Amino acid sequence: MMCRVCKSTPSFAHGPRPKADAVEIGFEALADVQPGGHFFATQHTMERFSTAFYEPIVADLSNFGTWTEAGSLTSADRATAVWQEKLAAFSPPPTSGDAVERLAPFIEKATASGGAPPLD
Repeated sequence: MMCRVCKSTPSFAHGPRPKADAVEIGFEALADVQPGGHFFATQHTMERFSTAFYEPIVADLSNFGTWTEAGSLTSADRATAVWQEKLAAFSPPPTSGDAVERLAPFIEKATASGGAPPLD
């Protein structure tokens, strides 16, 4: 879950601000689609389809046949693969050694006062 939140955060913080003009909002698409219709065939959707949607990290949007041929991995299987990959690729930031040394006295004091010991 946290990977999914972090994945989208940079676009909010550092990406270009979204436009809010009539073209981006899609008023033409609203006029093109009749009640009960869908927006996938509109020119507005086709122009934005490849970049406008969030691509999930864990969810598999394949149809049943493709999902079965790919091994029928459950969301738990895919999530496990994601965290294992993230953990294997992790490299501590260069300043983390200093932070650990500065936090050691606090951790020792908190552990001595009944707190849980840190995990290795």
